[in-house]
Amino acid sequence: MADHTQAAAPATLDKTTGPELASLALDAALHSASATAPEVEDAAQQGDTCAPVLHAAAMVDALIELVLDAPCHPDTRLVVSHNDLAFSAFTDSDGGYTAFIPALSADAKIDVFLSDDIFLQSSVEIPDAEDHQRVALQWDGTARFALHAYHNGAAYGENGHIHAQKPFDPNLDDSFLISLGELRGPEPMIAEIYSVPTARAGQSRVEVELHYTEHHCGQDFSAFLSDNSQVQNIHMKEISIAAPECPAEAGMVVMPLDFASRHAFRLQILSEMLGAMQE
Repeated sequence: MADHTQAAAPATLDKTTGPELASLALDAALHSASATAPEVEDAAQQGDTCAPVLHAAAMVDALIELVLDAPCHPDTRLVVSHNDLAFSAFTDSDGGYTAFIPALSADAKIDVFLSDDIFLQSSVEIPDAEDHQRVALQWDGTARFALHAYHNGAAYGENGHIHAQKPFDPNLDDSFLISLGELRGPEPMIAEIYSVPTARAGQSRVEVELHYTEHHCGQDFSAFLSDNSQVQNIHMKEISIAAPECPAEAGMVVMPLDFASRHAFRLQILSEMLGAMQE
């Protein structure tokens, strides 16, 4: 690990009534002068429109467009899970939520836990998932982690260095970093996913940064890493980074990842398998 004195704060990302019910309401209106029938119909309609709906669709660059429509759950906390990746967010004032999630598998399944008692699930096929190599970092909101990637030997702050504040490299198409999750609410869960075309993964250097203040000195912070390499059938692992012992000024600690070597090995295996199939 190496210490850097410069710190960069991570960015925040950031109906119908059925014919049977209608018939009942009409029958009640014809046979009763009371006002109870319209109230029953309105309640039934509200029950139908309150049901949350979740959609997942495949997008370019092996992204999943996730759309949640929960009109009776405005400003409500939710947790999104895909493979081993998880993050928390909130619906907007209309009960809607949209996110673009880098797929970590071709058979992508998305789970959404809304409030405390609603579970939704959707799945979608991502045909180009194998064309993109990804590493995901997730942590709780009490720590200040960040994922950084460097292309073609770029140094910190140079062109080719991408992170939450600068998520694209104009010199390397289809490479990007996406930040997910919100810090507000109880037990916030944050995630960042770095994506690069498979053919260019060997040119990438990836690091995890822990930003700390003088109040964090002497503390250990944990995060979780997952990727789509499946080289060693390891989908998630816990990492721990310690802030310097007290007293210490604000700064950051850097942990390099073996992203390039793992994906280079994966490319070699895929190449050998392809060659064997062609023989």
